[in-house]
Amino acid sequence: MLTQIGEDETDDMQLDRLIPLLHRNLWGKKYLIVLDDARDADPWYYNLGAEPNMEDEWKSFLAYGLPKGSGGRVVVTGRNEEVARKMVGEHNLHKVLPLSDQEDCWSLFKESVGPCLDEEANKNGMNLEAMKGEVHAKSNGMPLAIKIMGQIMKERLTEASAERISRTATD
Repeated sequence: MLTQIGEDETDDMQLDRLIPLLHRNLWGKKYLIVLDDARDADPWYYNLGAEPNMEDEWKSFLAYGLPKGSGGRVVVTGRNEEVARKMVGEHNLHKVLPLSDQEDCWSLFKESVGPCLDEEANKNGMNLEAMKGEVHAKSNGMPLAIKIMGQIMKERLTEASAERISRTATD
């Protein structure tokens, strides 16, 4: 992070120096910082939306290094709702719930696979109704799992199609 803002990376960088540097370099800019899979938040990460308080030292919270009002955002992902709540506050908490409707799952899956699914189904007599139930059951309705399953299916269908074309060309 330091090298991206034009500072030398040193092992002895102290928080009371890092936070003002971060603040100065992000001031007036749009930024996106993603803290992925937060599991256990140290109080230093709490209340990321807070403005610096004159009574606190700059090194007290990461939030003080993140200027507000210029379109900058921090996204926190995690499985522990309490940790996320401490980091972003109740009003900024967004829960990703599984898709309960099988049709919604199937729509997302088909979108990830693309048109090759229908083409291959027609050529090979694939049972799309059975596949629809399988996608819903195996993904537990989790959108990311559905999209990944769709991408894997697309890869397999593309490979199978290329193999068929290759076989036809050599016959």
